[in-house]
Amino acid sequence: MAKTLLQIVTLEKTHFEKQVEMIVFDGVDGQIGILPGHAPMTAALSDSGVLRAYDGDYQYIFYIAGGFAKITADKVTILTEAAECPEEIDALRVQKEIERQEHELTKNLSNAETTRHKRALRRALVRLEVSSYPIVHRS
Repeated sequence: MAKTLLQIVTLEKTHFEKQVEMIVFDGVDGQIGILPGHAPMTAALSDSGVLRAYDGDYQYIFYIAGGFAKITADKVTILTEAAECPEEIDALRVQKEIERQEHELTKNLSNAETTRHKRALRRALVRLEVSSYPIVHRS
């Protein structure tokens, strides 16, 4: 089967680089699926989303903190502020963050503060979801 090169790049490093058969990620307007030979495009990523890449029986999953996807016929480059795979996420710490954000949202807050805490809660919930996936050891 044809493959597409997936690169996940943050300011610090290239987080992931591998040929895969299919990529699905959360864009600002919903999920976007990419197969080899896709028409070129650029897409804005959800500020707290999940990226899945499939290669045969393997599924790679990442938490992605916003950014952009540049798509060509044979390559997808994800430029993001942060990317984490399940083994990089401390689920206990994330659970504490969820509890903290939920507690903050019970307070009398300004609209801006409420929005900030809702975004932080969403980010933590997505990270917790990603942390629950089985770890795939990459070669």
